[in-house]
Amino acid sequence: MKGTTPTQRTKSLTTLLNKTYDPCGARCNVVDMLTDLRHLCDVNGWDFADLDRQAYQRYLTEKEAGGLDA
Repeated sequence: MKGTTPTQRTKSLTTLLNKTYDPCGARCNVVDMLTDLRHLCDVNGWDFADLDRQAYQRYLTEKEAGGLDA
């Protein structure tokens, strides 16, 4: 999401999780979302583990640049 900070993306994602998944709580919703992302990767022939490694590197870069306010 270009033009937004991690804080803004976190707020948007929280809203999306609450609207899309069961009201079982934030942790449960994250597990459900990650499960669905794995299914999406399977359908498209993407390597979830590789994408997760890329995401982790981006996360570290953002965190180093100022965390949620980067």
